[in-house]
Amino acid sequence: MTHSFIFIRDEGLLPRFTECIAAIETWMTANRLKMNTDKTDFIWLGSKHHLANIKTQSITLEAVHVPVSSVVTCFGVEFHSQLTFIPHVQCLARRCFYHLRQLRSVTPFQLQRVPVAATCALPLMGT
Repeated sequence: MTHSFIFIRDEGLLPRFTECIAAIETWMTANRLKMNTDKTDFIWLGSKHHLANIKTQSITLEAVHVPVSSVVTCFGVEFHSQLTFIPHVQCLARRCFYHLRQLRSVTPFQLQRVPVAATCALPLMGT
């Protein structure tokens, strides 16, 4: 998985950014690696005022148009374009509630055995 984080203050520097990505891709090809443009995300980060001034809606990499996203995931953390953690917290809450619903389907008999199994495992763990 390849992640690139590049600071661009001016939208006019976007061609230089695509040149940097092309150079990375050339290096990857020389080292028998491949950049997967289908899984490539692009996000503008900034304040609401700054993001309102940006007109670019997509970039072109290797003849593939990559649309600008408002949320991207990097190592399991969801980043919002305004650097809020609202999407990440919502995703975590959704996952937690999913697992809680899955635990509800476990029968009470199995729940009674869990503390016994945990108690038996404590001496094995060295605690």
